[in-house]
Order: sequence, then structure tokens, then C-alpha cells
Amino acid sequence: MSAIMPQGELLTRAFKWITETLAEKPQADPHRILDEAGMRFNLSPAEASQISRLILHPLDKDTATGQDSVNSPGAPPDTPQDTQ
Repeated sequence: MSAIMPQGELLTRAFKWITETLAEKPQADPHRILDEAGMRFNLSPAEASQISRLILHPLDKDTATGQDSVNSPGAPPDTPQDTQ
């Protein structure tokens, strides 16, 4: 019998399992690992998509600000700052 878990607990466990598996097997296909995690942890399509974005595209633009996450927070190094 399965236990009731707090919302997000399976997502957290899935993320941990995926990152550990990819670290142990760097040659493994990340898409296959993500698919297996979806089945193993019974992730919804939205949860699977969220983890996929985090794993496959960690340095993409921040969706909230539109800035590159590498340069956040603040302005990119080549942008002059306003001085008063």
C-alpha cells in the first residue's frame, strides 16, 4: 500500500534520483532517464516538463525576468551602470 506524501515530495525525490543517476552514468541518455523517472515517481505531465526544463536547460533565460540566468541578478558585465 502506498503512503500519502506531501505535495511536491515526489517531485523532489524524482529530481534527486535523476541527478544522482546522471552523475553515476554520464553517458546515459538524459531523455530516457527523465522518462523512467516519470514512470517511477508517477509524475504528472506538468511535473515531468518542469523537471525536464531544469535538467536539460539549466542556463536558459530566467522566465520571470527574461534575463540570462548566468548574469542574474544585475546587469550583464558589459552593460554600463547608471551613475548619478
